[in-house]
Amino acid sequence: MDNSEYLRCVDEILDKIDEALDELDLDIDLEMGDGKLVIVFDDNQQYILSRQRATQQLWLAEPGGGWHYDLKDGQFICDKRGLEILKTLEILLSEKLSQKILLTSSSNN
Repeated sequence: MDNSEYLRCVDEILDKIDEALDELDLDIDLEMGDGKLVIVFDDNQQYILSRQRATQQLWLAEPGGGWHYDLKDGQFICDKRGLEILKTLEILLSEKLSQKILLTSSSNN
């Protein structure tokens, strides 16, 4: 995949996550920058999503670890756990905020 396609896909998913979280009106702060989205909680804990051009991955840093996502068939899939990035965030955010968080209308499992 060429670099411009990768950058477009990363920007699209970061925008999608930002918009979905903003629409949920959660008690979090969102900081969007060049290829990076930071989710900040009331306790100052952060989840950081960032693009990695050299590896063409999307990385997620959170208190439980760091995760690398490869673009496969239009989705960012974790190279270790096999989960798609939106599903990962739904799980992490649901646990952190003690409420069910859905970032897509098709997330039923």
